[in-house]
Amino acid sequence: MQGYAKVGSLAQQYLVRTINGQEEELDLDAGAICRIGRTDQNSIMLADDLVSRTHALIQGTDNNRFYLMDLGSRNGTFLNRRRVTVPAALADGDIIAIGNQEICFFQEGGGESTEAAPEKINFDETRLQVSKQLITVLVVDIRGYTRLAQRMDEGTLAQTIGTFVRESGVILQQHRAWAQKYIGDAVMGLWLHHGAMLSGPVVRSVIEALCGLSDVADRLQSQFDLDEPIRLGAGINSGFASVGNVGSGLIADHTALGDAVNKAFRLESSTRAIDCDLALGEETYDLLAATGDLGDLVQSHSANLKGYDEPVRVFGAHKADFPALLDIARRLPRTPTARAGDSRRRR
Repeated sequence: MQGYAKVGSLAQQYLVRTINGQEEELDLDAGAICRIGRTDQNSIMLADDLVSRTHALIQGTDNNRFYLMDLGSRNGTFLNRRRVTVPAALADGDIIAIGNQEICFFQEGGGESTEAAPEKINFDETRLQVSKQLITVLVVDIRGYTRLAQRMDEGTLAQTIGTFVRESGVILQQHRAWAQKYIGDAVMGLWLHHGAMLSGPVVRSVIEALCGLSDVADRLQSQFDLDEPIRLGAGINSGFASVGNVGSGLIADHTALGDAVNKAFRLESSTRAIDCDLALGEETYDLLAATGDLGDLVQSHSANLKGYDEPVRVFGAHKADFPALLDIARRLPRTPTARAGDSRRRR
């Protein structure tokens, strides 16, 4: 796509892509939604096995700003070679890469992109640079998303989820998450500890981020005049993982691999079975319990997690108790007091 030039569209903003050597234009209207994916139900259909059925969308606003949003695709959406994890504002000349396809965004009077035009990329090249580190993972998921999508029109749904994802990214950044991921309606934040000891300030940042995400969800109902509140389920887990940059020639992305990450997602899923809003893994619970102040805020449960042969001990809490849980986290000592893996085992 390097070397794309404006092709003279009469519209104020438009997209250009190449099909069999021929440039094709698609005009964009302010306030409209342009969906991109593999099926013919999308505004732009990309016949590419690396493209998801509903992969990404471009949302226009009333003030003529346009945002690119990934819809939880398997292989990601990239803007000027950088993976899109939160809704990203588009500028004149920006290049969107989806699968092996490239699309250029043009906007008259929209200013030039601050990114240099990318060189052609080897999609098959694999990059791997990781190290073993102690992490804490927060996973937050919107409850009842399928029913929510059935009851809302596409525009309101896109704006609601887009707002949640965008504000979630700000909160995770404010609380110093090392990495953040977005998978459909789920948000993951990842924090690094130093050495083999759980850090009180790190766990405090995780709980602060959880409370912030909960506040964002609470505001969505009034902001978009929804007929019911947005409910969240959350899982927090600590443990060792392979952490670093993993990806292809298109981009190397911060990520973590291992059971510690997988278990955080399973803990979030378990909140439905244990009728709680938050499920803590044992390592994280032990650090909080060391203050002696948890009392009845957190209840112990035996849960069957997908992929685990034996029931797992999880520790559940309700949304109403998040502020009290945060007060306890803020009293954690700055110096690590427990080595990961040495926690007391409850049976």
